[in-house]
Amino acid sequence: MNTRAFKQANGKITITVGSVSKELTRKEVEFKGVKFDINYGEFGPYLEEVNHYLADAQKYSANETQVNMIKKYIESFDTGSIDSHKDSQRHWVKDLGPAVETNIGWIESYVDPSNMRAYWEGFVAIVNKEQSKKFGALVTNSEKIIPLLPWDKDMEKDDFLAPDFTMLEVICFATNGCPLGINIPNYDDIREVDGFKNVYLGNAMPTIKSTNV
Repeated sequence: MNTRAFKQANGKITITVGSVSKELTRKEVEFKGVKFDINYGEFGPYLEEVNHYLADAQKYSANETQVNMIKKYIESFDTGSIDSHKDSQRHWVKDLGPAVETNIGWIESYVDPSNMRAYWEGFVAIVNKEQSKKFGALVTNSEKIIPLLPWDKDMEKDDFLAPDFTMLEVICFATNGCPLGINIPNYDDIREVDGFKNVYLGNAMPTIKSTNV
């Protein structure tokens, strides 16, 4: 998710990994007859600044789950470890109904045809408690509603875990575009076992103008 690939003139592939540390850089890794260089430390100065402010934000965590989530963010951005970022998301899905919602990292892989590499995003939002109550009622009845949907049950996950579904008012969304809602994490192994969150971004709704054709 946090890598980029560059094909060199000699046919070798250079894989760059987003991280502060460069210690895990390896040269001349061969796979199926193709030689790769794996270079850690891409975006290092930016990630170092991110970790500085994450460490500062940790002081204001509302609970131990948020503390552990931020620790794993910092560890992931420092080392480039996707496993550490997965751990951050495991803590994130357990942090139900926070007053302030946030997430950060290489999240969405929309622009990658193979759905392997993602682009960076981070957001901070305040929960709209009144609207979230209405979504909560929808989630409570979700197990009754889903079988009524117009597709076969094979299209659904084997085990349905009701998500934490909330309405958010976005303060900041740093990426290439602000969506209307998010359904994350995108790691299937976490979604199947630990669950996920559905959030609707209330103040991101675009103005839709009707036109007569």
